[in-house]
Amino acid sequence: MKYGKLICNLEIILKERGISHEQICRDLRIASQELDAYCRNQIRELDPDLICRVCFYLHISFEDLFRYQETDP
Repeated sequence: MKYGKLICNLEIILKERGISHEQICRDLRIASQELDAYCRNQIRELDPDLICRVCFYLHISFEDLFRYQETDP
């Protein structure tokens, strides 16, 4: 049974705010590969610390960063 998936809005938020991948990686000391996984929705496991740092840095909530998408029946 498919339950749907989480979609990360990070790439959209960064583009809207004019923040480069390099800038946020440098400011938050995040590996570019880790950030890219979130931007491409290829996350295997959520990292609560990284998510909290991103939300704090961007002044957004978890709900702004992620959305749930149901799978078509």
